[in-house]
Amino acid sequence: MARAPKRAGAASLGMGWYRPEDWDRLLQMIADRDSMHDTYTEWLASARQGERDFLARGHLVERVMVDPDELASWCLIRGLVPDGATRAEFVSDRMRLAARRRL
Repeated sequence: MARAPKRAGAASLGMGWYRPEDWDRLLQMIADRDSMHDTYTEWLASARQGERDFLARGHLVERVMVDPDELASWCLIRGLVPDGATRAEFVSDRMRLAARRRL
């Protein structure tokens, strides 16, 4: 988990993070395949750059592991299509659950 130095009022941002072994499964299931990087290596480079950019702006960044099977079940229960907006919602949901567990 990458973190910037803690600052009062700094926003914590969740970033969906994927494992290389899950990449092909993820690409098969998402509705917005054309907007996703073709390879895990390309995605990882882009994600790391985005993470650095957020950290440079003073945000706290939390990597939230996205398991494709868990995402698929989460979408099915809610009647959602697994696209970029839904993946972001999934990540936010996971962050909320983790925050509750810490209380």
